[in-house]
Amino acid sequence: MTDNSDFAASVLALPPRSQPFKPFAIYDKDGDSLELFLSDEDYRAERVDHLITVYISQETDRIVGSLIKGVSRIEKDLQTRMPGFSISIVAGKVRIDHLFLASMWSIPDLPLAQRVIYQRIAQEAERYAVQAEFCGTK
Repeated sequence: MTDNSDFAASVLALPPRSQPFKPFAIYDKDGDSLELFLSDEDYRAERVDHLITVYISQETDRIVGSLIKGVSRIEKDLQTRMPGFSISIVAGKVRIDHLFLASMWSIPDLPLAQRVIYQRIAQEAERYAVQAEFCGTK
């Protein structure tokens, strides 16, 4: 068992990353949640509502990631309420911008300030063309 100083020394001894950071998202099937990382900056988490938590850069105050809960439920709800709408899942991957917009649309009385946050996250995910592996309800 190592103490904190041993752990810190081992982390600092790791070689520098050879590739630049690339935005990514990870779907957690057990938690039915999806986590989006747009930057490798240090961040603080701020809860937006029952679905979304945003990650805010500690240095720049810009959104650098997010967590969305209840992904399968969102998909099911949209298929029930809006049969013409389908989240685009191609080869097991879902576009993250679609997921955030769909989440926003699934809450009819979402306050404007929160809608703006959903849209900002979707725009950033679209800008970087972030996708995630997703095994939905289909």
